[in-house]
Amino acid sequence: MPQSNLWWPFITFNNAQAGARLGQQKDAWYSKRHGDLYQGVYGTPTLGSVASLSGSVFSGGNASAATLTVGLATTYTGCCLNNPIANTLNLVVRKVGIAVSATSAANAFGLATGWSSAGIVTHTTPITGILNNYIGGATSSGSIVSPASVAKLDAACTLVGTPLYSKFLGAAATSSVFGGIFNLDDEFIVPPGGWIAIVGSGGTTGFWGSFTWEELAP
Repeated sequence: MPQSNLWWPFITFNNAQAGARLGQQKDAWYSKRHGDLYQGVYGTPTLGSVASLSGSVFSGGNASAATLTVGLATTYTGCCLNNPIANTLNLVVRKVGIAVSATSAANAFGLATGWSSAGIVTHTTPITGILNNYIGGATSSGSIVSPASVAKLDAACTLVGTPLYSKFLGAAATSSVFGGIFNLDDEFIVPPGGWIAIVGSGGTTGFWGSFTWEELAP
């Protein structure tokens, strides 16, 4: 939160007033009380009669080990987050998780993206366990219960558009393990009709993947 308003004294929680604090380049000094995802997960408190929703944060991933598709094959298996064309919200991808327990070839792991005017319509193996990151969705201290996710998550589907490698995250040698949580820092926004999928360049049979995303109006 800002230490003070740059044009008018900032009223603190105990109604005391303090002058603005600036750096050498007239930049405002900030102190950070929460992590980047806190506001999106918790929601925006009601102010008087006006309530606004800052966004809704969701997570989901494979329920069991999958075989990760090699390269950019459109008949895809792994973990794919997609936004149906009929939706009105964007999916802002925050984090991606990868866990690999078995590789049959040296592998480079990363993300592929694509879009089409119809969106993904063939959901061969839907992942139904999409979770609201506000556990239980309970209301507390003015928080707003988030609606259900508009996204679809698949362990198998048919990719559409022109799949392209968008970002590589790491690599593993043959018969090795690999994993981690990667912060994408809102680098990918998936509009209606778009998708983002975890991909690998070699053979992987013991694969688990996950995405964390926020759903926001364009």
